Amino acid sequence: MPLDDLIPIRTDVVSAVTVMLGSLPGVRALRPDIEEVLRKFDFDRFDKLEVYARALHHADVLWRAASMPKADVARFASELSDPAFTA
Repeated sequence: MPLDDLIPIRTDVVSAVTVMLGSLPGVRALRPDIEEVLRKFDFDRFDKLEVYARALHHADVLWRAASMPKADVARFASELSDPAFTA
């Protein structure tokens, strides 16, 4: 996917996933009523809400890990090998 097609997410993904997973049992309980009212509703998507929420969470974790500043390993190694370094 081209970078120009990406849209930044401006929401707290962890909170959104937590709310979705927390409310999922109640939402699933409403499925028969929703199905009756919305005969043309795409229930494949409805049935995949948990998968979508978990996929979003996974993508957010990967993004957060990739976005964190990298540790200066060489500097840490130098400090640890310095005889003046004390624990």
